[in-house]
Amino acid sequence: MDCKTRWNSTFKMINRACVLKDNIEMLLVRNSNLKDTFPSDNEWELFKDLDQFLCQFNEATIVLSSQKYPTIAHSRVIVLAIKKDLEANRGEEYLLKDVAESMLGK
Repeated sequence: MDCKTRWNSTFKMINRACVLKDNIEMLLVRNSNLKDTFPSDNEWELFKDLDQFLCQFNEATIVLSSQKYPTIAHSRVIVLAIKKDLEANRGEEYLLKDVAESMLGK
């Protein structure tokens, strides 16, 4: 299910596709008539960037959800870690640079 409140599902779907990329490409070799339905090289790059980008939020969700009594202090540490990761320079080729900059502005 993909909706605004369940974005971890999107992360899991993209992560699984990245893990199975070689198998998915083998399927294309066997069934070339499906070529139009498979991701392009640019889309695979976007999936890879999205996987890395959303991973930090998935991990934060797991950590905060696993605490019996989450505190604001612990939440602050996680938010600061996410902020530091968003500030990391990934170069001009990073496809999600605008998204990261927009999030830092909030």
